[in-house]
Amino acid sequence: MESLFCNSSVNGNNHSYPNGVKFLFITFVLETSWGENSKYGYVMRFGVSYLVGKLIEGGHQADIFYCPYTDNQKLLIERLRKEIEKSKPDFIGFSVTSDNFWMLKIGSDYISRTFDIPVLVGGPHAIIDPQSVMDLDGVDGVCLGEGETPMLTLANLLADGKSVDSIAGFYFKGQKVPASAGRLHSLDELPYPNRDIYQERYSGLLRNGWVFQSHRGCLYRCAFCSEDFFKKKYKGEKYVRSMAVDNLIAEIDFTIKKYPSKMSNFIGFSNPTFNLSSKWLREFSEKYGENINMPFGCDIELSNINEEIARMLAEANCREAWIGFESGNDFIRKNVLRKNLSTREAISKIEILQKRGIKIILYIIVGVPYETEQMIKDTYTTLESLSVTKVLPSIFLPYPGTVLGELCYNEGWAQRINKDNSFPINGYYESILNYPHITKESISEYKEKIFDLNRP
Repeated sequence: MESLFCNSSVNGNNHSYPNGVKFLFITFVLETSWGENSKYGYVMRFGVSYLVGKLIEGGHQADIFYCPYTDNQKLLIERLRKEIEKSKPDFIGFSVTSDNFWMLKIGSDYISRTFDIPVLVGGPHAIIDPQSVMDLDGVDGVCLGEGETPMLTLANLLADGKSVDSIAGFYFKGQKVPASAGRLHSLDELPYPNRDIYQERYSGLLRNGWVFQSHRGCLYRCAFCSEDFFKKKYKGEKYVRSMAVDNLIAEIDFTIKKYPSKMSNFIGFSNPTFNLSSKWLREFSEKYGENINMPFGCDIELSNINEEIARMLAEANCREAWIGFESGNDFIRKNVLRKNLSTREAISKIEILQKRGIKIILYIIVGVPYETEQMIKDTYTTLESLSVTKVLPSIFLPYPGTVLGELCYNEGWAQRINKDNSFPINGYYESILNYPHITKESISEYKEKIFDLNRP
């Protein structure tokens, strides 16, 4: 098939869309997410859900396929085939991160050989390294930033039978990579993320309530995270954005009333950081308590915790704090991960939350650059001394565009992911890093040892 940019059918000459353009969005979900995270609705992906909401509001059609991660090529192709034949879309959109780039490569190649359907790709990996995505067989275009406006613009042009010459925020095959990543969106201007598809197709995963997004962007600059890359990409713009409290309350109230059977007694907020602003949190605490008052959990940045913030969280009925603790070794925390607090300071912040009756879930990363066995032992010893609800360890993965990911590529500890270096990443179970100072086996052993702290 010819590329999207050059294909005359895409420009509306051979296709008409009386009912709007139909999209199928495919997002890959870790197998573990179906079990561990479904309690809080984390399988629902806000990126594609907002896209669907925006497109349907604009008079188009869209569906979402949550495809479980697999390293089985035949199983992946069979899942994609069934979904595409069932949906019969005009366009397919993939949302990818670096850890499922392999699945995109297999999927786009299969679609190009089997179906006459253009493929567009968005998501963190596509934004950070668009050329690696564009080089794949079957990929026609890459979304370089937030996709709500570019996707709706594309759909409207096609529906009107107009030529798709260029769209801000899109990189089409045959073009040079445009400088513009498109615009950033205020959460207050967007329609609600589409929950109908999730409720209809995946409600069995939703055991304990809905999740909401109150912010986009993060103030902090952790070395393992891509947020710093995005802040630089959108330099001069307001990258960190909070939804107006009244609008957030209205969305929660609307969702509760529309899906009463899918709500129990818990709400989650899926943001890099919930406690970005004490002013916003103060207003939220008052209005949420008055209008919703359901127990909730959220991601908390410890460096922004004090007695007042903890009080506001507790009074708003926060029951769980999900915290990126990452390491109990001060060298790793401050010099490698770029965390703001020492281990002792982080523990003191945790204790402030616990005094307010808030349960603590800690996220830990093992196998980061320069981390020795003794440093991981420091983390283990620290965690062993704490009384928290749960500890969730993971093995470090070097993502493109992150400080530590680029370090690993430059040092030769890992290979950059692209079409020539695309393979199933088993980094969730063992390290893919070739360090001189620690073995992959040791990293895996310590990860399991830390996880075992959860056992009674």
